[in-house]
Amino acid sequence: MVNTFIFSLIVVFIVIKLGELRGVSAESYILVGIAITFINGAIVESLVYFATPQQLAQLTHWSFGSVRRPDLTTVLFVGFILTLLYPRLIKYSWDLNTLAIGGDDFAISTGVDPGLLRRKILVISAFATSIIIAFTGLIGFVGLAAPHIARLIVGNDYRRLVPSSALIGALLVLIADTIGGTLFSPVVLPVGIMLSIIGGPFFLYLLLSKRSGAHG
Repeated sequence: MVNTFIFSLIVVFIVIKLGELRGVSAESYILVGIAITFINGAIVESLVYFATPQQLAQLTHWSFGSVRRPDLTTVLFVGFILTLLYPRLIKYSWDLNTLAIGGDDFAISTGVDPGLLRRKILVISAFATSIIIAFTGLIGFVGLAAPHIARLIVGNDYRRLVPSSALIGALLVLIADTIGGTLFSPVVLPVGIMLSIIGGPFFLYLLLSKRSGAHG
């Protein structure tokens, strides 16, 4: 768990530094992130190739993701850390609104440093995600879908979008875990798999609906 957390933060640090070399923009972080993803994928595949049967089973189980693995102490610890980080994201909601309304130039004119803001948001988000993944394993999709769903409900104001995304993301995980635990009972389908099964088509529907609305 500790190794997962530390390695995640190292990757984020690399992404930030490489992103700065291209200029601090959202596009540069995305491109660097994609490149790092391929590198990490190769590392994981190498670990799988050389792993013992026991290590392979542990790695496979962790890669599926599960919210049933952490105990109460872990939940309280993670909740405490997230409670400390959450107010910072709410504080930056005003600056994010400024950046979303007029872009980098407008944000600079109002006293907001776009590059510094992106780095702060990236670090806070990565720290929170690393803490959670260290205990639950890989749980994908929810970070993509929750903000899109929240935006459809509350609009583009980050003061409402940030808390709504957190709430909707938690609900998505709980719903997926409940379905995975009851659909094939007594077999429990890991929440990571369930989210991909449910979330992939749903996220595609959101994208197609948004595109149709733009053309309509």
